[in-house]
Amino acid sequence: MSKIYLKNRGAEILKSEKWEDRKFAYKLKGHKRGAYLLVYFNAPTDSISPLKRDFELSDNVLRTLIVRVDKVGESKPEEEAEKPVEEIQTSGDSADTENEKVSSEPVASE
Repeated sequence: MSKIYLKNRGAEILKSEKWEDRKFAYKLKGHKRGAYLLVYFNAPTDSISPLKRDFELSDNVLRTLIVRVDKVGESKPEEEAEKPVEEIQTSGDSADTENEKVSSEPVASE
């Protein structure tokens, strides 16, 4: 459905990927679950505002986020993307940076 809105505004779809249905953290417009869709597209700058408005008025689209990227990203399997980074290796002479580690513990607690 979103592809129709994009093409109507002169956008060229580069890549489209449907993620699995997920449960929302809270209700969005009365819905508890929904499908996520990642779309990379090229569009004229002046068509972005009308495009956002089209999505807002659609009953099929609950929420959108449009960002500008320099190149189309590679998709990683979800399991690999969620693995914590154990250690960062740096190339520096400073004693402060030689043994830096990233903790897999949460930064904030409730």
